[in-house]
Amino acid sequence: MAATATPLNTLPTELLPLLLTFTTISDAIHLRLTCRRMYRSISDDDLAYPYAKQFVSNRPKDWGAWKLEYTIKQLTERGLPKPMICKVLQIVMDWKLQNAKQWTSWSIEDFLVTAIKHFEISTVEFALKYKPDIHHDHSLPICVASQRGSLPILTLLLHHSANPNANSHLKSPHPFKHSNYETVTTPLIRACTFSQLPAMRYLIEKGADISVDDYAVAKVAVRRDSPEMLQLLIDNGLDPTYDSNRLLHTAIIHTHTKVVNYLLRTCGVNPNDRDGAFLYQACVKGSFEIVQALLDCGADVNKPYRGGVPIMVAWNLDVVQLLVDFGADVNKGLEHACRLDLVGVAEFLVGRGADPGVLESAVVRVAAKKGDAEFLGRLIWKGGVDVHACEDEAIKNASVLGHAECVNVLLQNSTFDTDVLSWAAYGAGMGGHLPILKILNNNGADVHFSDEMLLREAVTAGYVMIVEYLLQCGGDPHRRAKHVDSEKAWTALEHAVLRGEVVMLRTVVGVGKCWENVDAFEKACRLAETLGASLQLMNVLDEARNQIPCT
Repeated sequence: MAATATPLNTLPTELLPLLLTFTTISDAIHLRLTCRRMYRSISDDDLAYPYAKQFVSNRPKDWGAWKLEYTIKQLTERGLPKPMICKVLQIVMDWKLQNAKQWTSWSIEDFLVTAIKHFEISTVEFALKYKPDIHHDHSLPICVASQRGSLPILTLLLHHSANPNANSHLKSPHPFKHSNYETVTTPLIRACTFSQLPAMRYLIEKGADISVDDYAVAKVAVRRDSPEMLQLLIDNGLDPTYDSNRLLHTAIIHTHTKVVNYLLRTCGVNPNDRDGAFLYQACVKGSFEIVQALLDCGADVNKPYRGGVPIMVAWNLDVVQLLVDFGADVNKGLEHACRLDLVGVAEFLVGRGADPGVLESAVVRVAAKKGDAEFLGRLIWKGGVDVHACEDEAIKNASVLGHAECVNVLLQNSTFDTDVLSWAAYGAGMGGHLPILKILNNNGADVHFSDEMLLREAVTAGYVMIVEYLLQCGGDPHRRAKHVDSEKAWTALEHAVLRGEVVMLRTVVGVGKCWENVDAFEKACRLAETLGASLQLMNVLDEARNQIPCT
């Protein structure tokens, strides 16, 4: 006889909780909704019971507070509403108290902290009825409540004798290590860290001390860039200029514009305190808004600090323009711009009256290195710069970096020694800049200097076009370096064999007519055989060997 299914709505109400205990989590999610529709008398406790049972049965041996957090996350992902999760935890809490010996690491205090962090005040009240230690883990509960910013929960905890000035050791992820580290904090600092202004106000009303740990809460407010929190602290006794205006200095270091403006314009902090450090640091950070606020409030634009003035550390062009508008020394700024190769800043300062003759070599070097031919030309033609004082370094920089226009400007306005042009040509070749190499060769550079050094190194670097050009200009592929033992120095042809690329070897052999020096060519062939060169490379050498005239 076939079994017939019993309709769910015909089951006695008292059997439903028992049925739920034998279902899986996924089945129970759907079943609890069905039960709710059919049986209005089913309570939240009845529906939460199966989850709680599975929660306990799957509890790991190393159960702790962090596992409790993980379970809440799991139940949330499985579709349980927050009130149901709360019921699950309450049932588990009751079971824990009834079977205390089975529980070792998870405590009622852990449950209290979890309730404060995730649930409403009713759950916190449920936890408090078990009389947990309100000062657990250095008063962690009130710190967590301050972090959340819940005034009802804070009121409840303070009513149960929580300390608003307690120091708590909270573990936070270490910024540089995989381990955790402990930070000492107070409820007020915790509320400030999470921008809970109402909670801060309430804690101060209840006696929280703002001076703990050298006014640490004020530093946190600055880092949160919150003038509102700073105003609250100042209204309750904080001196905005304490410790040589540390707050303003901290705000500038972290580029928090709102706090800087608040301290300068509302609190009247002197922008020239700390021996001029404020404007100097703002220029280092490159913050236009902060520099403008400091200057508007009377900061001395040329006040020395650590052996320099603000414009000597400014790298942001907008900041430099602002400093010059307020009277900064443009010549000192030009020195800094040249030292850091800031072409745009250097050009602006020269245009605003800086004397390029003071640092003529550095100015020309910067322009050539950055490839600004127009600026370089203006310096030479209109700025009165003597290019001869810096020609060597300038043309080398421009050649190595591939700035052909700058090379032309320099060649048109000066006569260079052959050695200088040759080293510039070497730099252009090793940078792969064939057009510049041709320009320098046409202007007197010796591209074959130092025993064909450029040719050999161009082969090694794989610059086929440059190798071809050098060979067309009369380069010797069999030349060895004289300053090296002739048995150890490789020729350009041997470098091509060592490199093992068919295109490079074909270029060196074909353009260089390597077969004309039979002994050197045969030595390269023997090297290829010794190295076990590929068939393609050997074919190139065999084709060249066929060009050797018969004797």
